[in-house]
Amino acid sequence: MKSAPWLLLCFVFAAFILTSAAFAQDMQDVVYLKNGSIIRGLVIEQVPGKSLKIRTRDGSVFVYTMEEVEKITKEEVVGTPAAPPTGVYEPGRFVLGVNPLGFIVGGVSWIGYEQYVGDNFTYQLRGDVWTYGEEENDGGYYYKEDQTGFGAGISGRGYAFSSQPYSGLFGGFGIDAVFTSWSWEERFTTFSPTNLGDGSTFTLVLNAQVGFAVAISNVRLEPSIVAGYFLLREKGAGIVGVFVAPAVQIGVMF
Repeated sequence: MKSAPWLLLCFVFAAFILTSAAFAQDMQDVVYLKNGSIIRGLVIEQVPGKSLKIRTRDGSVFVYTMEEVEKITKEEVVGTPAAPPTGVYEPGRFVLGVNPLGFIVGGVSWIGYEQYVGDNFTYQLRGDVWTYGEEENDGGYYYKEDQTGFGAGISGRGYAFSSQPYSGLFGGFGIDAVFTSWSWEERFTTFSPTNLGDGSTFTLVLNAQVGFAVAISNVRLEPSIVAGYFLLREKGAGIVGVFVAPAVQIGVMF
């Protein structure tokens, strides 16, 4: 009988633990962002004064800087938890980005401005630099060509599987106006004279792009493939009709 008080104490303690656990299951972290978005889940990592990481009930993980956060609270889960916000339509946000890959491997480089026009859809304005080089040296025949183009364009984008603004799988179509100049040299044998030539032309380029944008805080990393067709071509112009080129845009969301 002397053990009864200990048993009672153990039962009370166990009941307290179970009640606390049940209560904890009905509570959730709620992060209020300055842009008006509300994210509900469990804060799994927090760096004071810098950033936090929250996991929603569907397993998605979001990372925000503390500059984006208005407040963090604990709130009771009422009814069915709200679906995690997609955060894909924030008209006040825009991205400034640069794709320098054309200077490295040849093709198109650009500086772009991207802005939402509706849920999951954006437009991009950009300034382009086109570079292309070709060299052949075979059995005494030599040919070398260099091209440079400057222009501007506009494109529309659609995002899918987005978890944050300007993120997820995307595809787009656009048109660019480009002024291209080129120079070439050619000889048929090592001892034959070298033929030289140059020229320039204006063209419109239709293009398509598909890629995936990864969100890291306010930074957007976008590997993609760009395919295009030079719509207006002068006969003998030193530009190819169709091109396919890789692109890696690095952007910052403001």
